[in-house]
Amino acid sequence: MQKSGCAQASGREARQAASGSLRKLLCRGKRKAEQRTFSARNESCCEGEGTSNSGETPRNPLLPLNHAEQAVSMAGDRVSPSLPVCLVTGGSGLVGKALQSVLLREQAPSSSSSSSSSSPSDSEGKDGKDGGTVRGEASLEGPTIISARAVAFVFVGSRDADLRDYTQTERLFLRYRPQSLIHLAARVGGLFDNTAHNLEFFQDNLRINDNVVRVAHLLQVRKAVFCLSTCIFPAHYAESGECLVEEHLHNGPPHPSNEGYSYAKRMLEVSVRLHRQRFGHQWRCVVPTNLYGPFDQFSLEKAHVLPALIYKAFLASQENNSLVVGGTGSPLRQFLYSEDAAEILLRVLEAPALSEEESLMILASDADSSEGTSIAYIAQRIADAFHLSKPLEFDRSRPDGIYRKPVSTARLRRFLGPDFRFLSLEEGIQRTVQWFVQNNKSART
Repeated sequence: MQKSGCAQASGREARQAASGSLRKLLCRGKRKAEQRTFSARNESCCEGEGTSNSGETPRNPLLPLNHAEQAVSMAGDRVSPSLPVCLVTGGSGLVGKALQSVLLREQAPSSSSSSSSSSPSDSEGKDGKDGGTVRGEASLEGPTIISARAVAFVFVGSRDADLRDYTQTERLFLRYRPQSLIHLAARVGGLFDNTAHNLEFFQDNLRINDNVVRVAHLLQVRKAVFCLSTCIFPAHYAESGECLVEEHLHNGPPHPSNEGYSYAKRMLEVSVRLHRQRFGHQWRCVVPTNLYGPFDQFSLEKAHVLPALIYKAFLASQENNSLVVGGTGSPLRQFLYSEDAAEILLRVLEAPALSEEESLMILASDADSSEGTSIAYIAQRIADAFHLSKPLEFDRSRPDGIYRKPVSTARLRRFLGPDFRFLSLEEGIQRTVQWFVQNNKSART
């Protein structure tokens, strides 16, 4: 049916009015963005002068104004402006989840709609907003944000930004303007993946680390902790069984199986150290040994020994089979529970001043033998946790690998003092098994 001329005219007028209103809104938003941009350009250019009259952090003149910053300036920020921000990259991994657990437990029950004892998974999907700050917020609309220790901790993962891309890294930092940083993000994989893709592990981790370090420096992130791994130490120390200390890091090539990953991580230590020495940043590197705990990678192809044994024991319990251990079970290893590592990371970040020596620190538990614990003992504790009735079986056709890879905890213990208590390996295994049994359908397997 054809519309009358009056109806058509009325429709055109309505569309024109709506279009005009939309243009006004867009222009208004553009003017506000331009005003913010103009204000940012006219803030003090002197490093360390504090905040502008508006209370915003002064923009670093070394960082060129680009489309990313203009877009960010128009986006609503979910972090309370009254709290300093700590950005946690790799926030959805093993240590990131452990940090969330530690921080959520510290929250007073009245300070959030989420329980102070909630686990990261418990808090997902809850609103928990208070004064513009999101506490334990689900990642459906962005990163998880937890307010604790008078800081807004922003946990980001690969879905929030591809840190191999400089523009995405810059946009992420510009959105949250962190005053501190915990850098956990890395491309990681199992032995086969590392061996088959050494070049890609080298290139990707170099890009990730260089982008994060560059942007963190340009935005004057003064306090930061960067996470390495004991697997990057020279291979000949492990082969000889000599106890690793921090000074050994660059004293020879790493094992060929993961040299791409290892050299990229070593270059991160160099970059952090040079920035610290030249610019006075309170940037530190930590080198954890074998980490384990809830939210670990339990895949038989990708997991490290302890979580892989947990998954194998779980499968054995379903079929009433024995737990089969690869090799003889005699090699010795040192382990660190993920929440112990998280607490240490926070202490390192919060330390007001550390010596140059303390700015590189191996992390390992001294609750157990300094020589390490045998794989056979670990397997038996896991089998006991699953109430497996059949004895362990050892597949001696599988290689044992290096017999022992001990690390020194002397520097860490001096830093922590005598009062810090590590969780025992037995209790850590029990907690991890319990978590896996409750979450096996959603765990990474």
